[in-house]
Amino acid sequence: RAKQWYQRRVLGFRMGHSKIFLRAGVIGYLEDLRDQRVKTVLIGFQTLARGWLARKQFRRLLDLRVACIVAQRNTRQYFILRKWQWWRLFTRVKPLLSVTRQEEEFKEKEKEMAKVKAAVDETKAENEELQSRMEVLNAEHSKTKDALEKEQQAAIEAEEQCTKLEGMKQKLEDEVASLMEQIDEEQDNNFKISSQKRALEAELSEVKSNIETLEANLKKKEQDLHRKEDALAAEG
Repeated sequence: RAKQWYQRRVLGFRMGHSKIFLRAGVIGYLEDLRDQRVKTVLIGFQTLARGWLARKQFRRLLDLRVACIVAQRNTRQYFILRKWQWWRLFTRVKPLLSVTRQEEEFKEKEKEMAKVKAAVDETKAENEELQSRMEVLNAEHSKTKDALEKEQQAAIEAEEQCTKLEGMKQKLEDEVASLMEQIDEEQDNNFKISSQKRALEAELSEVKSNIETLEANLKKKEQDLHRKEDALAAEG
């Protein structure tokens, strides 16, 4: 309870099960705190950026200062040496030295050109060999492609043949099923005919026995009649 009272009265909020309830003015206070924090972060960022730019400018000024010092020193040395006889001799001999150096450089360049030419010839030979290999590989690729196309065509034909065979198989199965149905019907008909035949044979046997009984009775009646006729003739 003390914690709830402290949250509600002092801190200005109260924790619920799924929500936070704020008092009036707390949202504005939180926005002010956010603005102060953002302001502090931006000031720090500006401070770092300005410091980096200032250090960069300082290093550039140091480099410029060193460059000015070096330029001034070289200028003073030039004004000192320009009237010195040995310097004048050196300036006249230097082009001759540069000619000798150029000849050496030219010879080195010729050696480098020879090496480059040998490398080019070797590369050209390798390219020709690679070209011949490429032609062989292209020919093999063409053969393989033709063989693959033939195999694909054969596979297509085999698939079509399989489709036809499956159709024929289905047709034959249908015909076999139809024949089996006909056989079953014929067997049922034969069974019915056999039953009818047995029934007729039984009726025929019964009729025969009835006929025999009637014939026996008829003979007996005839015998009785003959006896009666004989008896009447005797009395007359």
